[in-house]
Amino acid sequence: MTTESNKPRSAFTWNVGGWFGSQIGGTLWLLILGLLLLSIDSLTAWVSLGSYGVLNAWGLYLWGARRRISAYAAIQFFLSAASVFIALVVSVANSRGLSQPPAPGVLVSTSLPWGVIAVAPGLMVWFFLMELRASRTQD
Repeated sequence: MTTESNKPRSAFTWNVGGWFGSQIGGTLWLLILGLLLLSIDSLTAWVSLGSYGVLNAWGLYLWGARRRISAYAAIQFFLSAASVFIALVVSVANSRGLSQPPAPGVLVSTSLPWGVIAVAPGLMVWFFLMELRASRTQD
């Protein structure tokens, strides 16, 4: 039986600012991209806006489930979903020719290199290693 005194140590704890700041900060680019593309390509724009909405709804659901799920597991679930939606947006934008390198002096660009897809899985691995280290220091 797990009690507070022998509960496994974790590198992650639930925190409203950390959760929503990371969630909104990590998905805001999808909203901005979608708004920028509305007048250029409605399909890609709506895929981006829809991804923003779904990911934030998923994050809100995970926050509501925080009594049943650890912060670490929720982060991994959120990043798993983000991996799928980011890959979708990047794939659609690139297949439709919308990912253009920024012109010199331009402040806003729709450039989406394929490497963007690796960000969320990379974070998942990093957080896994942090969690592994935290659980090993408990002994």
